[in-house]
Amino acid sequence: MINSKRNKFLIGKKILWIEDDEFFSSLMTKKVSETGCILVFITTGEEAVKIASQEKPDLIILDILLPGMNGFKVLEKIKADENLKNIPIIVLSNLGGQENKDRAFDLGVEKYFLKTEIKPSEILNQIELFLKRS
Repeated sequence: MINSKRNKFLIGKKILWIEDDEFFSSLMTKKVSETGCILVFITTGEEAVKIASQEKPDLIILDILLPGMNGFKVLEKIKADENLKNIPIIVLSNLGGQENKDRAFDLGVEKYFLKTEIKPSEILNQIELFLKRS
């Protein structure tokens, strides 16, 4: 759990989380809500690009395996938009493989994590690190 000193810094920071796994989303919603951040969950790539333009989040957390428009296409669209291209993006996906990681980094992500290899507390630590930079 994030302590109250960290909460004061994170209060009001906006995170756009693009994830179609309902169980994982509900777990992380509970964890992130403890930070004081504003969390917007989106389940499709198409909706994510639209909402990112409207909300201008401080951080985007992106799954690659999404219905419809996949995470790579979302990355391309966000990084091509002058108003969104500087928002840090963390990939959190079940899609492994060095080729996929390389492609994501080539498209401009900051970090790439496999869901099976990172704990919720580590995700929260990464969120804090990126939001402190913004």
